[in-house]
Amino acid sequence: MIIIKDMKKLILLSAVSAFLMNCNKKTETVTPKVEADTIAVTEPVVDTLGPKSYCYVGATGKDSVFASIDDNLGTITGKLSYKNSEKDSSKGDVTGFKSGDTLKLTYEFTSEGKKSKRDIYFLQKTMF
Repeated sequence: MIIIKDMKKLILLSAVSAFLMNCNKKTETVTPKVEADTIAVTEPVVDTLGPKSYCYVGATGKDSVFASIDDNLGTITGKLSYKNSEKDSSKGDVTGFKSGDTLKLTYEFTSEGKKSKRDIYFLQKTMF
C-alpha cells in the first residue's frame, strides 16, 4: 500500500515538472536591424504589445489545477487541467478575455470521455 502511494506522488511530481518545463518555453521574435543615424539617439525597444504567457498551479487539499495562459492584448487562450482526488479529472482549452483584473473564460474540456463547456472566472492578483 505504501508503494502505491509513493508511486502516485512520483507520477504527480513528474507530471507537474513536465508541465512547468513546457510553460517556460519562450518565443523569440526577430527584430530588424536598423542602421543608426549619427544624430539620432538610440533607445531600448520594449515589446509591450506582444502576447504574454503565464503558468499557474494551485492546490486545495488533494485537488490541484494547472493552467498555461497566453494573453494577447486582453484576448486569452490556453490550456487548463484539473486533477481531482475524489472525482474524475478534466483537461481542455480555455478562451476568453480579460476585463480589469478578471479573466472571463470558456473552458471546453473532456472528462469521462465526454466533451463539455463551462464558463469560469479567475481573479488575477499580484502576490508581491
